[in-house]
Amino acid sequence: MRQARVRGGHHSSKHGLARSGRRGLGLVAVAAAITSVVAGPAPSAFAVQATGHDVAAWATGWSWTYAQTFNYNDGNGTSATINENVTYANQGPTTFNGQSAYRLTLSGNITGGSGSASGATLKSLSGSVSGTEWVRRSDLALLEEDQTQNLSGQGCESILCVSVTAKFNLNLSPSPGWRTLDFPLNNGDSWQENETINYSGSFSYDAGSIGGSGSSPLNGSFSFDGNASVASPISADGRTTDRVSASNSDGSATDNQWWSPNDHNLAQEHLAVPLSGSTVTLDRTLSSDSISAPANTITETVTPSLSCAGGPVTVAGTLSTHASGVPVTVTVDKSVANAGTQVVGTTTGANGAYSTTVTAPIQSDGASKNGS
Repeated sequence: MRQARVRGGHHSSKHGLARSGRRGLGLVAVAAAITSVVAGPAPSAFAVQATGHDVAAWATGWSWTYAQTFNYNDGNGTSATINENVTYANQGPTTFNGQSAYRLTLSGNITGGSGSASGATLKSLSGSVSGTEWVRRSDLALLEEDQTQNLSGQGCESILCVSVTAKFNLNLSPSPGWRTLDFPLNNGDSWQENETINYSGSFSYDAGSIGGSGSSPLNGSFSFDGNASVASPISADGRTTDRVSASNSDGSATDNQWWSPNDHNLAQEHLAVPLSGSTVTLDRTLSSDSISAPANTITETVTPSLSCAGGPVTVAGTLSTHASGVPVTVTVDKSVANAGTQVVGTTTGANGAYSTTVTAPIQSDGASKNGS
């Protein structure tokens, strides 16, 4: 009999199953038909919820601003280090390639940096950052990202300097979604990542009479097939975090993240990936966030928190307004490896209470997670 643990609590409207040769379940959303609803923990004498920091439910309008350092090196003399402030703003839930997702917009400005191209050095960089990111709601896995940096500055050779412009565009399209955090997070947890990261884009520049102009295309894919592990609690920039360290089997790609439960997002990240013979590195640190509490909330417990694949699972809670007759929908990720959902609807009853039953899926997520 394969068993899977259903997670609850910690301000989340989404739940998944722990994996260790077990079957996967993610309760994508418990959403009442009112505005600004997120789920939070609810006590239960019958449902002992799994331990660890659970996946966060992001309210529409929440945003996080990061101080980022972005480095590009093509290995042939063209490189750029760009310092930037970027805000990731949640525009709300949507459907992306058949999966329930958040759509985030990226906006920011380039504050400085340096580089070199065709024998010229780059300095006094400024410009803008823009893009869009789609993140799966059940586990915050990256489904796709488009990001563009438009920069200008000076290109200098000896004592002669001219105006320089450059543009970096990158699209990441993982298959399946790039799940870098296997919630809930507990010290000592580990799991396997096995994604193919498809990418496309380009780096182009115009350095005038000093460096001329040029471009480097970015098209291809790489595998991220290594082990991820959790260490906690870890202090990062004054925040208490769960550090998740991951690298692929040949060491060519690394993704280290520091998850901050209080900020409902990453406090820090170091990402280094190979792209078409070039290397792209991103280091970012959370500088501020806007995550005000919504006007209305909905609680959620999952019973039992440990269930056999194919077994019944009860999801119950209370709407903060205590209104009756409000529609509630529970959506279940059948497997994060293959898109597919189970949707069950109900309505709130007396005092805003609701309860419905879903079936624990039998599909595996392939993560082979130990621990929680």
